[in-house]
Amino acid sequence: TVLRMSTWIQIPMDRVYCLNPGESISVGDRKLTAFKPPFFDNPATIGFYDDKSEAVYSADFFGAILPSPVKNIDEVSEETLAQGMVLWGTVDSPWLHFTDQSKFRLRLDAMRKMAPKMIFSSHLPPAYGRTEQFLRSLASVPEAEPFTAPNQAAFQQLLAEVHSI
Repeated sequence: TVLRMSTWIQIPMDRVYCLNPGESISVGDRKLTAFKPPFFDNPATIGFYDDKSEAVYSADFFGAILPSPVKNIDEVSEETLAQGMVLWGTVDSPWLHFTDQSKFRLRLDAMRKMAPKMIFSSHLPPAYGRTEQFLRSLASVPEAEPFTAPNQAAFQQLLAEVHSI
């Protein structure tokens, strides 16, 4: 990722520290351990577990498409959140429909064993004590209806609706 970013901004390479899944780095009073999230949209995606706060920084994993922006995850009903998470999974990682389900469940179980108290995702507000709920929702992504992008007529209708707001 840093190499790709360096094509458009200057990055001080002497400050870059490369971690692979399973490796850790001590930063002040805590240890960050890198892990490969159970699903992602880019092969270079890495998440981090903070052993002091017991928080997970999950990148794209644990994302959701919600009907409107929220600042607090508690503003979203459990059903809406579950539906949004499944939709996010089908959009962001369509390859999950073709993956070995037993291996996918093992990846979810590894996250379950990590047992984070807090989840910080790139695509949701911070979530406290929601790990099991989120994992249950995401376990259904491979069996969910695959996402189908809008065709031209649906796209034009969407544009008309956006412009009328």
